[in-house]
Amino acid sequence: MSQNESTAVKTPVDQKPEFEDCLPCRIVGCGTLGAVGLWAAYEARLPRYTRGHKLFLGGIAIGAITSAIIRWKPENFVRRRCTSTLPSSSSDDT
Repeated sequence: MSQNESTAVKTPVDQKPEFEDCLPCRIVGCGTLGAVGLWAAYEARLPRYTRGHKLFLGGIAIGAITSAIIRWKPENFVRRRCTSTLPSSSSDDT
């Protein structure tokens, strides 16, 4: 066994994340993303832009507003990896 293998730190799979956002951080982050999304949606409706610019701004608006919603409560939207293990079935049950 090499020295690198013996000193490797093993962490449990279901360990909580090291960093969780505080309420003020989530409020500022959601507010900023929401404001950018609303601004982009407003700008996309103006007649001075070409069709390509409007589609780009619309995509930015959808992305920013979706990110704001997910930023507020990520545990409601992000799937966690299943950590439970199924019992192994053996084919020698005769």
